Amino acid sequence: MLTRTLWLCLVLSIGACSAQVPTPDSRTPLIDAIVDGDRSSFIRLLDRGANVKDRDAYGDPLSVLAIHQREPNLVRFLLRSGANANAVDRHGDPLAVLAFHQKHNRLVLDLVTRGVDPNAEDRHGDPLTVLSLHARAHDLVDRLLDAGADVNAEGRHGDSLTVLALPAEHEDLLERLIDGGANPNTPDSIVCSSIWSRPVWM
Repeated sequence: MLTRTLWLCLVLSIGACSAQVPTPDSRTPLIDAIVDGDRSSFIRLLDRGANVKDRDAYGDPLSVLAIHQREPNLVRFLLRSGANANAVDRHGDPLAVLAFHQKHNRLVLDLVTRGVDPNAEDRHGDPLTVLSLHARAHDLVDRLLDAGADVNAEGRHGDSLTVLALPAEHEDLLERLIDGGANPNTPDSIVCSSIWSRPVWM
């Protein structure tokens, strides 16, 4: 009886694992084109009405799959064909955040132009502006602020934009944040205190 139970558990475990592994049978021609980086086939399939709202074997939207394949232009084609600019991957990260992590800042701005919230947050609660400033992507922060991003945004550790903008290279950004209504009295965070030690006078 025990042996039979163990055998059943083994079969169920194998079945669960195999369900998470993409197989050729579970991949559509459009997915194959994205994975293979075959742009001509990809465009031809879109022209013939391929379903841009399909998902891969893991449940991720095709735009997410294209980002993971480092194909920002394929994402743009998908968006023009009706794919959701606010797509989220299976972990809870929005497309704009994934594009940022792949250093596709122009795509991030394209997504914002298509209506994506410039305050979009990753699965941990860090907004795009905070992520960008941590990465010293000053220009991207400026563009996100132009699009209406919150000047008082804070990361998950309480690291505000004003505190992150304290280093000398961000002086213009700090001034813009304050002029735009950011709270100049935002308390420092443990994370930022450990990163920046430059005294600031306001």
